[in-house]
Amino acid sequence: MKNGILQSHNEIIMFLDADLAIPIEELKKFLVEINNGYDIVIASRFVSGGKVIRKVLWYRKIMEKIFQIIRKLILDNYKIQDTQCDFKVMKHEAALKIFPLMTVERFAFDAEIIFLANKYGCKIKELPITLQNPIRSHIRIFRDSFNMFFDLIRIRFNDIKGLYNHKA
Repeated sequence: MKNGILQSHNEIIMFLDADLAIPIEELKKFLVEINNGYDIVIASRFVSGGKVIRKVLWYRKIMEKIFQIIRKLILDNYKIQDTQCDFKVMKHEAALKIFPLMTVERFAFDAEIIFLANKYGCKIKELPITLQNPIRSHIRIFRDSFNMFFDLIRIRFNDIKGLYNHKA
């Protein structure tokens, strides 16, 4: 995904989950916010106004909440409620600030994107969405949870070490 976004020449860039849990019709309201001056508009399951068609499995709900709390503590980001909902729209200019610096390749890459966007002063807006959770998931409860935790630690250490500083 990182290479695809970096090779894009479009003014507006979007990425979403392949399972289409969030209908593409949601894109209209995201584009409105981009046109209103936001650099990045992200889908959120945790802001009011969303609609859930098919609920997430109970253990996934617990995992989501635990990750949300841990992410906020480790990355010191309390403004953004949901980094993990994969329906994001951004200006090309914002993507060029963020994506060259990315180091995380698995599920926590979203947290790194938002961390970097905040670091570089991008205007971010979360929007409620209609969500139809997939029946099956590719997330492995224990392995992926541990990997995501360590990815958050890596993001924090990368920042401390200066790896996210632009070379401009």
